[in-house]
Amino acid sequence: MKFHVVVNPAGASGRTGREWHRIEPVFRAGGVPYDVHYSSPAHGIGAICAEIEKEESGASPVNLVICGGDGSLNEAVNGVRHPEHFRFGLIPCGSGNDFARDLGIIGQPLEQTARTILEGRVHHVFDIGELEYPDDHTVRRFNVSCGIGFDAAICALAGRSRYKNLLNRIHLGNLIYISSAFRVIREQRCLPVTVTADGRSYQFDHLLFVCGMNHRFEGGGYQFAPDADATDGVLNLCLANPARNADFYKVFPSVPGGTHYKKWPTIMYPIRGREISVQTSIPLWVHTDGEVVRKADHILIRVAKEKLAIFNP
Repeated sequence: MKFHVVVNPAGASGRTGREWHRIEPVFRAGGVPYDVHYSSPAHGIGAICAEIEKEESGASPVNLVICGGDGSLNEAVNGVRHPEHFRFGLIPCGSGNDFARDLGIIGQPLEQTARTILEGRVHHVFDIGELEYPDDHTVRRFNVSCGIGFDAAICALAGRSRYKNLLNRIHLGNLIYISSAFRVIREQRCLPVTVTADGRSYQFDHLLFVCGMNHRFEGGGYQFAPDADATDGVLNLCLANPARNADFYKVFPSVPGGTHYKKWPTIMYPIRGREISVQTSIPLWVHTDGEVVRKADHILIRVAKEKLAIFNP
């Protein structure tokens, strides 16, 4: 058995690189061969994973450990052509860590996480989501969630903030997303949107966002889909249709606990489906696992045929 470890040393303002150097002795002591691959702005995680897939052509499964957060795991899953040929381990060193949060390993010592991965036993096989842009048929995979509107606009704004690196260095990276949320809620218009899930259409007059949830959490601990199960072959949609943007201030405090649907049923709507279409009246920001590439006025969301095999318990 051999492991490939992919590290973004600049991730979380350098914390990812520091954490890897702290736990690498666990890999050395494990008695299992491993190669370490460091990413850079010019040579990203996706490109590295594609090279590993080519290098290990014919070998299956390939053991791939990602030292980073949700965005790093997203890059890895999008970088390979056949994710079903891989077994993934995640050492959660990101700022959001919603994938790890749903696994229940936030707060677990990273050395313990590394030892579990080195056992080489698959503990979970999860669904992978796909988001397609119909205008050019570009497809992006996602592990945790995708979204159009409010949540994606937050990611776009936070990614450009000059304070992001500073807050990440002092372990307060989530604050930039909270402050961005308050700015977006003031500026973004609610719009008419058509959502079609497994052939059934829903019309909304003042939709603020649509989240396609594979796991329960998004945005660093916000439980948008408390009933989501990443093994059931179905995506849970979380939609907000407030009469006015300010209504969302009432909803926001109940989202971390996942009680928003019960407390605010006239604003928040849960919908489930395997094949989903979202059409907006104007182009809005779109994200996959917090990674923002472009705006769109039509997206297709579905459960991929491939599965994600995970070493983490």
